[in-house]
Amino acid sequence: MNAKSDALKKTHSTPIVQPLLLTVKQAMALGAIGKTSLYQAAGRGLFKVRKLGRSTRIERASFEAYLDTLPNAKIGTTQNSE
Repeated sequence: MNAKSDALKKTHSTPIVQPLLLTVKQAMALGAIGKTSLYQAAGRGLFKVRKLGRSTRIERASFEAYLDTLPNAKIGTTQNSE
């Protein structure tokens, strides 16, 4: 094997690590949700939130489970009332 194929193997064998805890900004981006809605849902206990000193962190698995509970959207099914 040559150096190029060895480098390729190393690149493909490295697992992608997802953080267990998300910052508020990361959770907002992941869920496409605003800060107010995020804090309201957290306040209702809909997912697990942790404190690290003064920083707020959101448990990724709990947040993803919460997102899965949201209802499916019905796009393009509006009816005109004439």
